[in-house]
Amino acid sequence: MSPEYKNISDKAIKNGPRYVEKMRVQIQIIDFRSLAILIVLILLWLTTSFIDHLYRTIWTYLIYALFTNAILVLLFLQSSKKISIDNERLQIHDPISGKKILSKDKIQKVTYTDNFNYKHRNIQYIVVGIAALITWSIQISSLYNSVSKYGFEDGTNVFMPTFMILLFSFLLYRLYNCSRYQKIIKIDINPGEITLYPENESKYLLLKEKLDLLN
Repeated sequence: MSPEYKNISDKAIKNGPRYVEKMRVQIQIIDFRSLAILIVLILLWLTTSFIDHLYRTIWTYLIYALFTNAILVLLFLQSSKKISIDNERLQIHDPISGKKILSKDKIQKVTYTDNFNYKHRNIQYIVVGIAALITWSIQISSLYNSVSKYGFEDGTNVFMPTFMILLFSFLLYRLYNCSRYQKIIKIDINPGEITLYPENESKYLLLKEKLDLLN
């Protein structure tokens, strides 16, 4: 067993039988609570943007900034889930929705398959990277021209181009985290599906070992 396998994280393995405990791994699962919060924030962000454009005050400026940061923080937190697995259940630790516990009888099937993102990561990096560079260039140029012509008070809200720049940065970060290893794990649950994107072979093998015992 490699040293990397033994030291996945300080909390990855308990003494005695191995248990996955709060392992950080990219997890894709439909979370209606987080989705609802995101939709509400986007609607508020768009509404505030419209109001700030027509009737700008220091308050509309700051409230727009608040919603901008809230959306970005929410997206980041959605990518910060952790997973725990013991002999009887699987737990997903979500910073937004809290702990989701799935007993072994809720797990219908576990599939180990090739990672599409890993297989096509180079072309995806190129496409998203070019889109990000174009977006960054357009937003920075637009902000500079607007501020130079109208000043901060009447020009484009600086948080609008900042949001687009950080959003594409997040997309690159998300793509990287979902394309680091050639295998993914799909877990069919009742109801829904969970997809795990382990970042290396060590995490993949440990997750596979514990999920095989649950399935």
